[in-house]
Amino acid sequence: MRIRGVNSNYLYSYQPIQNDKVKKEGDFQINNIEKSSKINESNDVYKELSGKYDIRNVTFKELTEITDKLFEAVEITLFEHSLLTLDLSKLPVPDGMDNTYLLNKYSDTHKQDWIAIFEDSARTCWAHGDINSYSKDMNIVKVLNRLAR
Repeated sequence: MRIRGVNSNYLYSYQPIQNDKVKKEGDFQINNIEKSSKINESNDVYKELSGKYDIRNVTFKELTEITDKLFEAVEITLFEHSLLTLDLSKLPVPDGMDNTYLLNKYSDTHKQDWIAIFEDSARTCWAHGDINSYSKDMNIVKVLNRLAR
C-alpha cells in the first residue's frame, strides 16, 4: 500500500494573537456594542410585504413585486431573485407541445400558493437526487414562509 503524504494545496500561516481589549493583567475593556438596525429593517420589510400580500394567494406579477422589494432590501440573493421571477411561459415551446399550463401559471389573473409550488419543486429535486437544487428551493421556501400570514 502506498501513501502519498499530506495534501500540499492548503496554505498555513501563523499570526500572533493581538488583543487590544486587555489593558493589563486582569483588567478588561468592555466595548459598548450597538444592535444593528439591519435586523429591524429586515423585519419591517417582511411586515410591510406580509401586510400587503398573502403569499399563499398571489399572482406571478405580485410575486415579482415582492421579490423586487426583498432583493432591494438585500434579503434574497440575485440567484434566488432570478429563480422567483423566471417566467417559464416565455420560453420557446417545441412544435406539437402545449404550454397552456405555463400560460395559466404565470398569468396576471391566476393566483396560487407559491410556498406550495417551491416545496413541491424541492421534493421533486430530492426524489431525483438533486441536492443542490433542493437546497436552493428550500432556502426560497424559508424566505416565503417569513411572508406567510
